[in-house]
Amino acid sequence: MRRFYVLGLLYVVVSLEAHAAWLSFNIQNEDSQSFPCRIYLFDSDGKPQRAAGLPFWHDHFVCSGAAKLELSVGRYRYEIERGPEYERLKGEVAEVGAVDPETNCQSSR
Repeated sequence: MRRFYVLGLLYVVVSLEAHAAWLSFNIQNEDSQSFPCRIYLFDSDGKPQRAAGLPFWHDHFVCSGAAKLELSVGRYRYEIERGPEYERLKGEVAEVGAVDPETNCQSSR
């Protein structure tokens, strides 16, 4: 079976504002090309987060492989998926607003 890898790079950039931070998603395939997907992003209370300018449905938004969100400082968990043939990527951002945390994820088909 042919294997595909998805590299999900998650960057958190601190904003100059006291109560806001930027969270950026950059999802790429093994050829470093953008990888369209659905992103489920929840705050510590389980409330779904919206990305401005991107389609949102109930509990997730869709992007072409990159998304940037302005969020309140806090903890967030995410799930990234692209159809049933790909493994779902799951993770948590310990503290949006902290200094440069970075998470790398891989998924196989």
